[in-house]
Amino acid sequence: MYTTLTDASHPANVSNVLSLGADSTASGVGIQVLRGDNNALISYGPDSSQAGNLNQWFVGQFGNVDVTIPLKARYVQTASDVKAGTANGRATFTMSYQ
Repeated sequence: MYTTLTDASHPANVSNVLSLGADSTASGVGIQVLRGDNNALISYGPDSSQAGNLNQWFVGQFGNVDVTIPLKARYVQTASDVKAGTANGRATFTMSYQ
């Protein structure tokens, strides 16, 4: 099973920093998501289940069972000027069974 995370606010984003949503009042920060099993930084890609999709990553090989994908998030500074406020991001994920 493979998955791709997509930045819901800016779907063309292929960096490893999730954009803040329009409802956020903070600026100069972004959100990074890491895999909880190995702390690998996740980069975003297009919303596609096609094999080899940009920034798609292998989750594992599973039978007919429930699967948990542990993730962690952290705020990162993205500009020299940081403004306090709410900092919310949204990502979608697309699963691909290849």
